[in-house]
Amino acid sequence: MTIENMANATALALSDKLKSLPTSSGVYLLKDENANIIYIGKAKNLKNRVRSYFQQASLSNHRTAIFVAKLRDLEWIITLKESEALLVEDYLIKLHKPRYNILLKDSKTYPHIKVTIKERFPRLFLTRQVKKDGSQYYGPYSSIHDARSTLQAIHKYFPLRTSKMDLDGSKKYKPCLNFYLKRCLAPCTGNVKVSEYKEIVTQVIKLLKGDYNQLVEELTLEMHSRAAKQDFERASKIRDQIKSVKETLLKKPRITRDKLSCDLLGVVREDGFLGGQAVFIRGGIIVGSDFEFLGDDGGYQDDEVIRHLFAKLYIGKEKQPPPIIYVPEVTDEAKMLIHYFKERKVKIKIKFPSVIEKKKFYDGCLQNGIANLKAYLASEQTNQGILNRVKDDLKLKVLPNRVECIDISHLGGTNSVASLVVFENNMPAKKYYRRFKIKTVDKIDDFAAMAEVITRRIKRGISKDWLWPDLIIIDGGIGQLNAVLAVIAKSDLSLINFDVISFAKGRQEKKRFNKGAMQGRAGERAKNNDSLDFEYVVKPELKNKLRLNKSSPTLHFLQRVRDEAHRFALAYHKLIRRKQMLHSSLDDIFGIGSRKKEILLEYFGKISDLKQATKEELKKVPGITSQDITRLWKFFHHKEAQLKDK
Repeated sequence: MTIENMANATALALSDKLKSLPTSSGVYLLKDENANIIYIGKAKNLKNRVRSYFQQASLSNHRTAIFVAKLRDLEWIITLKESEALLVEDYLIKLHKPRYNILLKDSKTYPHIKVTIKERFPRLFLTRQVKKDGSQYYGPYSSIHDARSTLQAIHKYFPLRTSKMDLDGSKKYKPCLNFYLKRCLAPCTGNVKVSEYKEIVTQVIKLLKGDYNQLVEELTLEMHSRAAKQDFERASKIRDQIKSVKETLLKKPRITRDKLSCDLLGVVREDGFLGGQAVFIRGGIIVGSDFEFLGDDGGYQDDEVIRHLFAKLYIGKEKQPPPIIYVPEVTDEAKMLIHYFKERKVKIKIKFPSVIEKKKFYDGCLQNGIANLKAYLASEQTNQGILNRVKDDLKLKVLPNRVECIDISHLGGTNSVASLVVFENNMPAKKYYRRFKIKTVDKIDDFAAMAEVITRRIKRGISKDWLWPDLIIIDGGIGQLNAVLAVIAKSDLSLINFDVISFAKGRQEKKRFNKGAMQGRAGERAKNNDSLDFEYVVKPELKNKLRLNKSSPTLHFLQRVRDEAHRFALAYHKLIRRKQMLHSSLDDIFGIGSRKKEILLEYFGKISDLKQATKEELKKVPGITSQDITRLWKFFHHKEAQLKDK
């Protein structure tokens, strides 16, 4: 079959599939000629939705026109309910990461404050996991710092317990330090009434819901009542609670006259780039916000961005959304989300902020989004400017967007380890950090150690499909660099365009002083500073060392990457040394595990007493078998006999 015939056959097959599309709800997967999934979407009516891509209005969008031109095949999954399509689409996009879908990062979860109201004496603490366990969750908070400051203020003046003990009333415990600091009522002692404790829990819940004024009024009445009864100690505590609420929580800016709880979702564009902005309002107060940079605009419509914000914030989450979500346009996507929560017996409204007051603070959300997008682009431009300077100063082949630095660490040639740190776009990419224990070198030989590390790095890159960097920085001089270049020359990396340099420290040459010209204190100061350290770069194609100005951004960039490699290598080296210090000779005896090791050390106290123990004494140790005694006896006494023979 010719290529032309194959193309015609593919077009006919696609045409037949388009005709056979069902009218039910579901998810569709569009594929290219290599059967790669290029786009995933959901629809209330699969037939109408997919066929709409071929209409002139859709093809006028540049991005849509591109992936429709690449479309060679399609699949679909029918769902019984429209709401199920939301979950299936969200899962498949995260699984396949199609080229023409907006791919939001799913790693971020917002901090919440959890109140375990199902417990007899409820606790409250921070969590990022919202579960359907009967507890109440309050948030989300824009940062862990905001959440912690709120929690600390509550714990300081509202004495709820922080322990994880199961207080069902069957056991009593001694109070902890928090009781003596008057930060806990100590229900663990059994001396606290459940009703008294839950009264404080109710107050805290009002505070978390944003009912600050009502809470202050109730506390004020109770304070006066306690004072009238001459219960001045309790009245003073309530006074402190009121002060905490006023100073810590009422200072938060209220943006609505009513106690509105809602989320604002907006789409912002600037200089051809795209961002999504979310603002979380509870009780009329902004409790958090989040900005998501989405990359190039790429022709994405507002409803596509909002759809993915829906997926990120609400789909598959146990926590209930606020009663109202404001969006730039109410589309079919929004109606599907309403139906999704209706099945879960949660009523929400998705609206456009048409009322003047609501429109005003929605515009504020968009202004925040634009400011965040500009700030993000400015930081990106700053990073790109630094990398361009590095490229020019070091005369590199490519822009060093991805940089790897290798450092060797040892103590007198023992416990040699190496670190490999990665920077992407001038920022540490810690998920790619690796550490190595040197296996083939048992003495001080940094050249051989460096050769081993780069060899293992290349092998892992091939077997595990590691990304290859634009620049490799070797901590050391010409010797370490040559060792690495020799390994690279033998490997199959000729098609990859990258640079390798070494970064090392040197000493300035002694300055010559003219006794007649340099006299007194000035001359002494010059002599004392005549051998200052400096740092230099070695490149394979340069004969001389490349020295950089102390104020050079390139030097600061190299120092930052090198210091991070030092830190990571040293941390690994300290970890190994610490493990060795804790190592016991019992660890070398086959059949003596950690539990038996603990029993022996607890019984004899120290290794020296264990060595001198007779077989009869060993038999008295609980849990030690005759086989264990034989192994211990052979290890200690046969070993000593062999040493004496030598």
